[in-house]
Formats: sequence, C-alpha cells, structure tokens
Amino acid sequence: MKSLLVVFSHGKESGPTGSKIQALMKVAERHDAEVLSVDYRHHHGTGQDQDAPSEADRRVAQLLTTALPKHQQLVLVGSSMGGYVSTMASRQLATDALFLMAPAFYLPGYAEQDPSPHARKTLVVHGRRDDVVPPESSVLFSKRHRCVLHLLDGDHRLNDALPSVERVFDMFLLEITTDYLLGKARELILKAENPSVAFLQRHLMIGHSLALRLMQSLEGNVVTEPNADGWRRMLHSGNRSPSDPQSPDYKSDE
Repeated sequence: MKSLLVVFSHGKESGPTGSKIQALMKVAERHDAEVLSVDYRHHHGTGQDQDAPSEADRRVAQLLTTALPKHQQLVLVGSSMGGYVSTMASRQLATDALFLMAPAFYLPGYAEQDPSPHARKTLVVHGRRDDVVPPESSVLFSKRHRCVLHLLDGDHRLNDALPSVERVFDMFLLEITTDYLLGKARELILKAENPSVAFLQRHLMIGHSLALRLMQSLEGNVVTEPNADGWRRMLHSGNRSPSDPQSPDYKSDE
C-alpha cells in the first residue's frame, strides 16, 4: 500500500487520459503516490449522457461509489466540472487536500452553487483568459473559503500554462506529504524516545535527507539541536538515542 492516493476527476468535455491529467499524474508518481483517474464518460460499462441536466451530481455519486485503493492520505484533483465533483465528494470522503483547476462554481445547472471544501488544504488554479468559467468565480470561492489561489496566464484548458500548473502541483504535494510525515515523525519519536535520524529513516521508509529535514523541524519542540557529534536528545526528558555512544542504553545497531 502506498501512503498517498491522488484521484483525478476530468472536466465535462475531456476524459480520464487527457494531456493535463497525464502530466499531473507523472508529478504525483514522482512523489511515490498511487494515482487513479476516474472515467465519468462510462459507469459500469454504460456510456453516460455528458449533457444531462444532473450530470455533475451523477458524477459525484460515481466518485463516492468508486472503490479506492487503500491509502493513508487522499488528494482529490478536479478540472472544471471535475473540480465541482471533487469538492462535493470531499464532504463524504476523508480528504486531506483538494487541487482544483478552473472549478465550475457559481454556474447555472449545478445543484450547489457554492460547495464548501472539506479538506485540510485546498488550492485553486485558474486561467486569467478563461471564457468558460469566469476567473472571478475562483476569486470569490477562494475568498469565501480561505483557499490559496493561483491566477495564471491561460485559458479554460490551461494547456498554455501547464508547466506552471505542474510546478504548483508539485509544491502542493510536497507540502501535503511533508505535513503528514512530520506528524508521523513526531509521534514515533515521542513514543520511542529515540531522537535519531536513522530511526526515522528506517521506520518511515524515507531517504536520509528527508528524515534529516523532519528532525530539524522538530528541534526546539520535541528534540534538542544536535551536539558537536551530531546527536540530539529528547527535549522533555533529556533521553538520548540508543545509538548515541553517550546513551546508557547504547547499542551499535538500532
């Protein structure tokens, strides 16, 4: 099981393997995420009427009944109508983050005009030259729900701004995964009383540089700064890592 699952919801006129989704899937995979792109053009092998009046909310129901792989963190990514679908679904799915591209808010024909995002973090990307969903809609949504908003030089499809979208998405996922790992690192260190970078590296199954950054983030809060030999102590108890030669419980191999 991979820790991070990223689920993509395409727009009304596009599909699950469009160039934008494919590009962002590659970004997610670089973060060791499992990716899933839902095909809303078909459901249980049956083609769907994309122009049906209730299509947006039918897609919400389809996403909610989609079998998701096991995961620890869930990020929903939606474009246009898919942004509406992802936001609505976040009410019932345990969603850690929403990444919305030109989301279809405040438009006629949608049951909810101003759906509330239910996620720890929500980021909106919108093209300034969008003539399908006015960028002012995302400005209003972001103000009302205190979301981060990136207005880019692009149209509704954002193809011209795709490199910028990829960079924003990359930083967004980095923030999400780092926040999660920092919480796990704090929990592990407090439970084991072991302020060791190698301990974090092994138990979180991450590289040394990331484990070191997490440990440095906990300095002054959970652990002390390293001494001249690079070893830290627990801030509240003064305990050392069993790998620290100065520890009374010293072991050469944790």
